[in-house]
Amino acid sequence: MRSWPWRQTEDPSIRAERQREPTHHEPKSPFYLCRLLLNDLGMNSWDRRKSFHLLKKNSKLLRELKNLDSRQCRETHKIAVFYIGEGQEDKCSILSNTEGSQAYEDFVSGLGWEVNLATHCGFMGGLQRNGSTGSTAPYYATSNMEVIFHVSTRMPSDSDDSITKKLRHLGNDEVQIVWVGAPLGITEEESFPPTSEMSSSSSTP
Repeated sequence: MRSWPWRQTEDPSIRAERQREPTHHEPKSPFYLCRLLLNDLGMNSWDRRKSFHLLKKNSKLLRELKNLDSRQCRETHKIAVFYIGEGQEDKCSILSNTEGSQAYEDFVSGLGWEVNLATHCGFMGGLQRNGSTGSTAPYYATSNMEVIFHVSTRMPSDSDDSITKKLRHLGNDEVQIVWVGAPLGITEEESFPPTSEMSSSSSTP
């Protein structure tokens, strides 16, 4: 094996230019994105181009594309959270609660992060952006799952219509979590240990 001696030189013609990280450029047209997608799918080869079929743009195609865009790519779940205050037994008083105890609020805050429904881009679970079902809700997500919590105390209850709408959301959820306030003289921490602070039951929509 021969080795070649290296002699430092000041000759600028043989100096290597310093390489810099390439800068990102946004594509100039949607055609570029389409071409990139086809290339990633292996559809740009000559033998695959015969399988291309042009679609006719009509109302049916646009409707199907809209339905395709609305499909969720992750598993989604809706979970209801009720707060029952001390001595509350009827439906109207339970659904009219606008806040709970501090222990209850701490529990709800641990379910997920609070999202603004007006700007939330993830799974909504039927909640509206116009404020008719509340302004915020706890939300939790991973790479393959999304969970939205329908919290009864977060949803409006200022009219019979709002209570009916609230009950419709909470009653149709696949899981219900019920937090029951402690009787007089007993703290909620004593009445409900951390392992049994909530009870859940399944329901069919």
